[in-house]
This record gives sequence, structure tokens and C-alpha cells, in this order.
Amino acid sequence: MADSLAALEAHLIDSLSQARGTIVNPAKLGGLFTTKLEAKYSIIVGAFRNRAYAERKLAACNDAGYKASIISFRNGLQAVAVCPSESLDETVKTLKQLRGKGICPEDGWILVNE
Repeated sequence: MADSLAALEAHLIDSLSQARGTIVNPAKLGGLFTTKLEAKYSIIVGAFRNRAYAERKLAACNDAGYKASIISFRNGLQAVAVCPSESLDETVKTLKQLRGKGICPEDGWILVNE
């Protein structure tokens, strides 16, 4: 079973790599001010030093029909997160779809809440 899960994770990471995606753990950004995230994975569609810019992106995502939230990092970034999920496979697929719809820029990434 462990071998199967490792193979699946390797396949998903390869799929993400082909989609020019990145996975980031919050610790790499100095940690979160947020105490608890809703899900293990979220797609970050923008990260801003200016809260007003983050709020504009948040409104645009919500207006487009995507559940969005702002995550505050200790390094001062305000990230706009969409499509929280417990499934890496689902998150990778959604990332590709969001890029195709213009919601997520090419440098959007997946946040992993471990």
C-alpha cells in the first residue's frame, strides 16, 4: 500500500511539474498568522504586500464563483487562496483549469498545510 501511495504522489508531483506548478509549505514563507487553514491544499492565485490588492483579488475570485480567502503570512504577504481541498490530485487538476480561465496566473502555486 505504501508503495502505491508513493507512486501516486510521484505521479501527481510530475503532473504538477508539467503544469509548471509549485508546491510550498507555509514554513518556507515564515509561517502563518492564520491559526488553522480549512484544508490541506489551497491554490494561491496572488500574494501581495498591500492588503488592498489582496482584497481586490479576493473580490474578483468570489465574483467569478470561486470560494476565496486571504491567508496572512508572518513575512508580511497576504495570499489569496481558492479551492481548498484535501486531495492533491483534485488540486492539481483545478490549478490547470483556473489557469485556463485566467483566474490563476502562471506563477500561481499550491499551498500545503501540513
